[in-house]
Amino acid sequence: MFIKKQGISGARVVSTNLSSVGIYATPTLLLVDSSGTIRSEWVGKQDEPGQQKVLFALLPQSGPAAPHS
Repeated sequence: MFIKKQGISGARVVSTNLSSVGIYATPTLLLVDSSGTIRSEWVGKQDEPGQQKVLFALLPQSGPAAPHS
């Protein structure tokens, strides 16, 4: 799995129908915290800078500095 290859632990990937929350575009990624609150979302295929933003969002707050864009 891509997330594990990046060395990110604790992330859980779920695939489900999101029409119940008004999301119809694919691919759509949602970053949801442990209380169920959506913290970030990304719609559409991500280019390299977009992928880096997704990976940075998954890192703990004490992780490496944000990549420059």
